[in-house]
Amino acid sequence: MFFPFLILNRFHLENQVMRPTHHPTVSSSLHTQQNRSKRRTNDRTRRGFSLLEVIVAVTIVAILAAVVAPNVIKWIGDAKTKTAKAGVKQIASQVRLYMVASGSSTPPDDLIVLTEGDNPQMEGGAKSLDDPWGGRYTIKVPGDSGAAFEILSYGADKQPGGEGENADISSAQ
Repeated sequence: MFFPFLILNRFHLENQVMRPTHHPTVSSSLHTQQNRSKRRTNDRTRRGFSLLEVIVAVTIVAILAAVVAPNVIKWIGDAKTKTAKAGVKQIASQVRLYMVASGSSTPPDDLIVLTEGDNPQMEGGAKSLDDPWGGRYTIKVPGDSGAAFEILSYGADKQPGGEGENADISSAQ
């Protein structure tokens, strides 16, 4: 059984070492056959990934996702909180400008008046009064801190009170 294998190996070695140089067509056809056999061997051995390689790759991706996902979610929550704080300050400034422009000493009862009229204080209509969580900024007259008014966002839960991302954001803070 090993005998044909030895003959083939010997034949292969002889052709590698002692190529006939006086017959160019024989050597080129032999060279072409060797390239074809090498390509077939490479095609057979390089068909795809082994199961172990796939499992290792999936495990690495899962570990990275488990580590990165909570941080990304936290960053998004922090960004929404910062956006809401900036929105509260901007709307409070717009209310003050509205009071000066209208000659009123009291703030409006509803923020929608800032987006109405021929010369609105806020562009974008009622949508500009939405906080980052899809709730509506509200005005409280008088404010809790003794101010004439207070602009509020009730946070992610859209309910008064809360902690973290659910905490209320106020212009009085």
